Amino acid sequence: MQFRACQKLSLLLKSIYCFFYKNMKSEKNKTTVKVPECKFYTHTTVSEMKEAILWHLERSLARSEMTATRRDWWVATAYAIRDLMMGRFIETMKHQHNSNCKRVYYLSLEYLMGRLTKDTINNLGIKSAVDKAYKELGLNFDEVVRSEVDMGLGNGGLGRLAACFLDSLATLDLPAVGYGIKYEFGLFRQSFENGRQTESPDNWLRYGSPWGFVRPEYTMKIGLGGHVESMVNDKGDWSVVWKPSVEFLSVPWDVPIVGYGAKTFCACGNRRQATSSTFMHSTTAAIPKRCTKRPQ
Repeated sequence: MQFRACQKLSLLLKSIYCFFYKNMKSEKNKTTVKVPECKFYTHTTVSEMKEAILWHLERSLARSEMTATRRDWWVATAYAIRDLMMGRFIETMKHQHNSNCKRVYYLSLEYLMGRLTKDTINNLGIKSAVDKAYKELGLNFDEVVRSEVDMGLGNGGLGRLAACFLDSLATLDLPAVGYGIKYEFGLFRQSFENGRQTESPDNWLRYGSPWGFVRPEYTMKIGLGGHVESMVNDKGDWSVVWKPSVEFLSVPWDVPIVGYGAKTFCACGNRRQATSSTFMHSTTAAIPKRCTKRPQ
């Protein structure tokens, strides 16, 4: 079997080589591939971007230009960029809902999103406006954007692949939603003490994130563990009921993912556990009469 597979692979590679060799040898087959120019659906001027940053610095963060830290400037910039995104994001969701189209639901335990500010600026096509606005403000954008921390939603290659999938799906105008888990300590810090490597938690949400939107109206109750019991109701109908041993609240936290050109957005819906002691207990809800014998 291995020999046949290798033989088929060698024939395939040989045919591919012959194809490209003939095309390179023939002058008639030489063609120039032109990449179509991307149309950007978001626009802003330097003055508009500068005013938006200063507006959020004062109104959203209660800071002045004299007292603002690098992180304050970054958060204000992220809010200004987010304002440009929301119109297209709502338009994308509305179009997909009205057309009743099928969606791709991508489930992953991790999404290695990295730092969204620079990627979002490039995909929106506003890099030049942001750079010039920062120059007029007397700031260095590269130094300010270093205040952003990596989203701790994963730490492996599969997490990076999942993040690339969402970016590609949005760029290709495909309706898609990514579902994952909002980890509070998804990454860890590495350091060396006395010649030994040590790991410590990386609380990336210590000061919050400007890219997420909490959806408390879609909070769900999630059960874990437990057992299954056979039940009979007052009408004599038999059923099987799962009784979880532990329940907690799951709150959605959406992160808009913009495709290149900002025509289509995808949503990365991560759920986090709510720290409510109300639901952190064994299930004791009223249940129907227990069945001692399965009905024939």
